[in-house]
Amino acid sequence: MFTSSSNQTSFNPTKKLNINASTPANSKIATCKLFVGNLATHTTGAHLQAIFHS
Repeated sequence: MFTSSSNQTSFNPTKKLNINASTPANSKIATCKLFVGNLATHTTGAHLQAIFHS
């Protein structure tokens, strides 16, 4: 009983850890791309406004 319970506790956290380790990386990349994309559209928009105003 002790080995089976210790086996379960050592197996489950690793599974959760793997999921948690892969998910933030993907979301981080997604938010990074989103941020870069927003930054690019914002800067081009600002440049276009500056050109039109001048």
